Amino acid sequence: MIGFTRKMLGPMLLGLAICAACFSTSTVQAKEIQKIGAILPLSGNLSEMGAAFSGAVQLAIDEINLSYVTNGVDREIELIVHDSGSDFITALAKLETLNDEGVQFVIGPAGSEASFICSEYATNNNMLLLSGSSTAVGASIEGDNLMRFVYNDKFQGQAVADLMYNDGIRHIAILAQTDIYGKGLMDAITS
Repeated sequence: MIGFTRKMLGPMLLGLAICAACFSTSTVQAKEIQKIGAILPLSGNLSEMGAAFSGAVQLAIDEINLSYVTNGVDREIELIVHDSGSDFITALAKLETLNDEGVQFVIGPAGSEASFICSEYATNNNMLLLSGSSTAVGASIEGDNLMRFVYNDKFQGQAVADLMYNDGIRHIAILAQTDIYGKGLMDAITS
């Protein structure tokens, strides 16, 4: 999981830096505080991914805040983390809470189903979601406020199918999750 965290750090740093510069801030004792939310699966079946994301996000925030201090910028990013419990209904409720707290930029939620469910709310409330794990083709909606930093299932499925074919595998049995991610990846591999 360490490699995954390092791979995601560059895009997350870039996304955080862009959003830290773009979104509104509140002033406290002459220092601008930029609130950034994170909805991560810290418990439940995606908790291993959540732990990796949490470490990467905190490292990115620390690096950006250090660069502000080093460069004399009176700004600080405040990270507000909520646990989705690996559940899309909980993720949506946490997104609503972040909106109520004035947060406009949110890392997560993790997973295609949660990202798909949350994207409409985020778009309607002028919030930006940054996902490093939403891969379902069906979760792509033109004009929404969900930015993804991973290839979608169509590309991943084709790559897996090509690898299996090149290894001489001609027959497979697939066990897949029964959600937008599992069905999309299964369809991409078998097409």
